[in-house]
Amino acid sequence: MVLATPLASSADTEQDLKDAYQMIRDGKYEEALAKYRDIRDSDQSPDVQHKCLFWSGIALECLGRNDEAIGNFEALTDVAPEFRWSEVLNKLAVRYRAKGDTATSDAYISQMLERRKGVTDPKEAARADLLIGDCLKLKADWPAALEHYRKMQPLYPEHAEDILFHIGATAHAAKQYDASLQAYREYMGKYGDKPRFEEVALRVMEVYRDAGKPSEAVAHLDRIASEYPNLRGRALIAKCEILADSLGNASASTDLADALAAENSDPYIVYLAKYRAAVNDLYYKRDAGSARAKLVEIVDLYPKDHLAVEIAHDIAFSYYQQGDYLTAAERYLHAIVKYPCPVPSWDALTRYMAGHSYSLAGDRVEAKRVWDDLARRHPDSSWTRQARMEEEAWTNDGQ
Repeated sequence: MVLATPLASSADTEQDLKDAYQMIRDGKYEEALAKYRDIRDSDQSPDVQHKCLFWSGIALECLGRNDEAIGNFEALTDVAPEFRWSEVLNKLAVRYRAKGDTATSDAYISQMLERRKGVTDPKEAARADLLIGDCLKLKADWPAALEHYRKMQPLYPEHAEDILFHIGATAHAAKQYDASLQAYREYMGKYGDKPRFEEVALRVMEVYRDAGKPSEAVAHLDRIASEYPNLRGRALIAKCEILADSLGNASASTDLADALAAENSDPYIVYLAKYRAAVNDLYYKRDAGSARAKLVEIVDLYPKDHLAVEIAHDIAFSYYQQGDYLTAAERYLHAIVKYPCPVPSWDALTRYMAGHSYSLAGDRVEAKRVWDDLARRHPDSSWTRQARMEEEAWTNDGQ
């Protein structure tokens, strides 16, 4: 057997790999995939092939092409079981979870735990332990995840910031609110110059909210807005949310949102403020017309932002709220096409609502078509089950 000789020089290949990686960082996933295909065709050396498989899998993930990403990662477990093994097994656990296949996901997590036992290299052990923590959270085994991170603290001082952040987040998920607040306050005291400081400052608000202490959440946000001018806009947007959703004061929330939109020079804060005011109109004042006017104004300002999906969904719901079910159905389907959401549960909800709206409009043929597509895409979703229950009701009423 004659091994293929790389057509590109090693230096050229390394530069190509760097260029492809940069494409992923820049969000140019299709271009990155094409680049990795070219590299694989020009350099058959195993290490290059393995790198291309791995990073192509990452790009496929980012494009929402779940099954293809799984194919890449599983290929690596066959041809290069040692290559970034903890990351590959973590990716497989996550991807199978996204498919609703918890058994296969758990099997990959078990593989990670078993393989970790034989690791002696400190860097490899740290990487594996961080990913194992992620996997325990993926399983929603919050007590085990929290214990895991606490055991890591004395072992990996070089990862102290990451570990403390995860302790705060995991304790929050475990509803150990005091422990979460303690970890987050420690983080804020130690890591004020770190990129995640803003996230932690806002997460403290979420802990107070979930602990049933909205007044403490508001006080915390006011303090953040006062002490950290660069965080003022985000803190007050969060205050708008607490005022309406937790304290039942939608009017005060809207007044603050309107003031933020009028005074702020940051266009993204203006976008968030206008969205909050629209949400209050739609869900609290039940003024669908006013809400829709605001939503239509902002939906395409940041089309790739995660909120664009929610805004498009809310535009559809504004028609639903007014009883214009046919237009609502069309807008839900429009939202799916123009603002695709990589979160399976949200995509399933939107497809269910499109079919439900068709049903209420009296078009059961279209409702069934949409729901059949929902069932193909999300067979295990609660929204698919709800759709099938409604279809059964059609049969029972003789229509």
